[in-house]
Amino acid sequence: MMDGIQCYIGIDPGTTTGVAVVDMMTKKYTLVTSTSILQAMEIIDGLTRTYQVKLFIENPNTWIPFRNSQNNANKLQGAGIVTGK
Repeated sequence: MMDGIQCYIGIDPGTTTGVAVVDMMTKKYTLVTSTSILQAMEIIDGLTRTYQVKLFIENPNTWIPFRNSQNNANKLQGAGIVTGK
């Protein structure tokens, strides 16, 4: 385990919130789901009570369009930068 982290949690907020959890011991996903933001918060709360976690949250406001790409607005969906805390 790197830095004592037992699992990584990835959050993709939106109309439905994507949640992915990786167990660092097995290096496998233990959860991949779409849910409400409130349910995602409950998942995070439960995991942080039991495990040392690192949380990654997508920030769609940091998206930079690709050069010479058409339909950049269509590509904005799901194209933000993920930041870890």
